[in-house]
Amino acid sequence: MTFNTFKTEFGLLIRTAREIKGYHLDDLGFESDIVYDNIQKIETATYGGFQILTYAKLLKGLDVGLSFEPRDKQKDNVYISPEMKNFLNTLFLKLPADPDFQFLNHNGAKLLQKLGDEVRILRNKTGLSQKELAKRVQMSNTTLSRIESGHYDFRLETLYHLSQFLLEKEN
Repeated sequence: MTFNTFKTEFGLLIRTAREIKGYHLDDLGFESDIVYDNIQKIETATYGGFQILTYAKLLKGLDVGLSFEPRDKQKDNVYISPEMKNFLNTLFLKLPADPDFQFLNHNGAKLLQKLGDEVRILRNKTGLSQKELAKRVQMSNTTLSRIESGHYDFRLETLYHLSQFLLEKEN
């Protein structure tokens, strides 16, 4: 799945989950603390690049985990294609597969810290320096350093490029 396909499918999932909950755009905006215009742009895949914390807030507003796993499976079940589940698991560096981290999106600071830790661990496994990895995924060394620090909210597409490279090298 390409990142653009993901954005389109993700938008449809957000809309479906929102409708299942009976939310209007402004309801989800209130629950997730995101301007409803931005939610509408995400649902229609016309929003440029959204940040990881925006993703986390949307899912928190819908009361689902990183891979759309609902807290209440009886009430809020949204069908997720196996391809989408696999993509989300890869995108988030295999964290959604671990039940301990499935709902990490409910705490943005811990999510960023865990992602930073995972990027650093996987980078170290490849034997690459920050500078070498940054060059390979076409980002600045400063950006990679901030990501690994766990205190930097970055674009989901940046995580996509990192996860694709790091998990490919891990195998």
